[in-house]
Amino acid sequence: MTQLKITSLCITVLILSLTFIHSSALEYNGSALNVDTGDIDGDGAVTIYDATEIQRSIARRSIIIGEAFTAADIDRDGMITISDATLVQKYLCYYNTGTLIDRFRMRKKYGVIISGDQKSSVCKRIGDAEGMNCDYMVEGQMQNGGKNDFDDCYPWCYIRRCNVAVNENGTRDITYEGENGFSVDGSNGSVYVEIPKFYSKRSYINGEEAWEISGTKHEGFELEPAFQIGGKELDAIYVSAYECTNGSEYASVSGAETATSKSLAEFRAIAHNEGAVCFDYAALHAIQMLYVIEFADTNTDKYMQGFSMQPYLNYSNGKIVSRNRHTLTVERTNGSKATRVDNLRVGQRVRIYRSCPNDSMQNWFVGSQTTIVKILPHKTDSDLVDITLKNIPDEDIVGDGETMYYISGQPQSTGGTDTLTYHTGRASRDNSVSVFKYRHMENLWGNAWKIVEGLRTKELNYYYTFDPERYDDKDISSWQRYSMPAPNQPHLGDNWQNKAWIKSLGYDKNQPLPLLPVELDSGNTKGDSSRWSSALYTMYDVTRSGKEIQKDKDAEYVCLYGGGWDHGALCGLFTFRFWVSSGDEASALHTTRTVIR
Repeated sequence: MTQLKITSLCITVLILSLTFIHSSALEYNGSALNVDTGDIDGDGAVTIYDATEIQRSIARRSIIIGEAFTAADIDRDGMITISDATLVQKYLCYYNTGTLIDRFRMRKKYGVIISGDQKSSVCKRIGDAEGMNCDYMVEGQMQNGGKNDFDDCYPWCYIRRCNVAVNENGTRDITYEGENGFSVDGSNGSVYVEIPKFYSKRSYINGEEAWEISGTKHEGFELEPAFQIGGKELDAIYVSAYECTNGSEYASVSGAETATSKSLAEFRAIAHNEGAVCFDYAALHAIQMLYVIEFADTNTDKYMQGFSMQPYLNYSNGKIVSRNRHTLTVERTNGSKATRVDNLRVGQRVRIYRSCPNDSMQNWFVGSQTTIVKILPHKTDSDLVDITLKNIPDEDIVGDGETMYYISGQPQSTGGTDTLTYHTGRASRDNSVSVFKYRHMENLWGNAWKIVEGLRTKELNYYYTFDPERYDDKDISSWQRYSMPAPNQPHLGDNWQNKAWIKSLGYDKNQPLPLLPVELDSGNTKGDSSRWSSALYTMYDVTRSGKEIQKDKDAEYVCLYGGGWDHGALCGLFTFRFWVSSGDEASALHTTRTVIR
């Protein structure tokens, strides 16, 4: 993995903390087989005490001999020098040193037991994760005491933002956050999140499902597929910090429009320009493991529902009833039913669309995206609200009868979480209308559906591949087929009664890796404590017949995950939609991310 430059502040703090303890020679008395690089006193950890002893040796205040000398010679040059002291200091500041000292963090195993209760999402921490705490930020305030133990643990402690520039010869220039030149606005290239290599294990322990990860390959652990390409193991992958962006030569920058209405081929071209691929199932799987083990909870919207409760379809929209220049008067209710207009906020991106006829779902957008600059209650009618937009199309946007006009949500511009000073959290206390980030990755779900490479369905069968060279295969029959089929879930509308809630993910001991839904709940069991706060949609419908069923038999449906701005509580890290066949991906609801390997 590319080495970071340690900050002068970090070194200064550590050096000032080094205290001369004694002046006698120090000899390590443990077995040579148990000598760990950097662990001079043999207590099983690298601490400030070990750094102190190296400093004392350099200052000739002590003599380190025997196995303690072997432990203190971090860089293995046969001497104890300032280089060894610096490596220990870097380790204590959570930098990857590229030496054996890192194995103190990498060898630990962090895991959870997934609740067997369908109504509970809370997991039990196991292994080295037992007793640990995590935290996140909301509007600048930490929510759980301000201490996230996982910030000290591998691989979480080495997940960081950077600019990645891929040169013509395939080499990369990486500038990490905190180094000179790092920028989120595109002036130094795209913004990525470096995720270091780790191993994972999914198994059953005494009849309970366990997920575990480690930086070391223990018995039963396998390398996460995201960190392997062409038979070669990778030290890290780079996932875009933002959703794919418009208006820039780079795929991931702050302050740009989220790119939508593009085909998969167009998104692939954007990714290819910076040596990347579109977001894939291998990267998603790694993030799913990291999140669930860190939060010890499978209900991903409990803490961060994402930008997901905006108006789109007629039943949830506010009809435009009048216009005064750039100010629209909009219905807050539709009959006795409230719309989602109350979820609109100043600064949000919206768009106007017209729908016809007879309240059908046939609709199209009018003009381009714009921004809300003011929201005021209507002066005479509490069922109306006045919304002022930055700009409005010139055409008449007040209609009635068969053609009506509505205000619609849109994907928000990137960078909405830049004001947060912590790597995980949401920008607003309004959970369902707030952009968020997890470990620097903004809007992992919500805002817009993300197209996922390497995972498709055909006739309710899951097919997957972790080989980027095969992502554009026209025929997926040679991909790996999952032993369990996807549940039949015909389109029932995006409401909370559509019986799309995931009840269980499949587990096959011969294919333990895939985290794919195999059973849906027969009723509406969504709630704050539901085990899987995510939904599954499959276009293929076994109840069809004739030409319709034949069309489905021939179709290969591309994976979309996460949910979009209108998807409400159905958004989540495990939400999948297989409704779009290859070549038909372009939609105002769809975007992707990019991944560099």
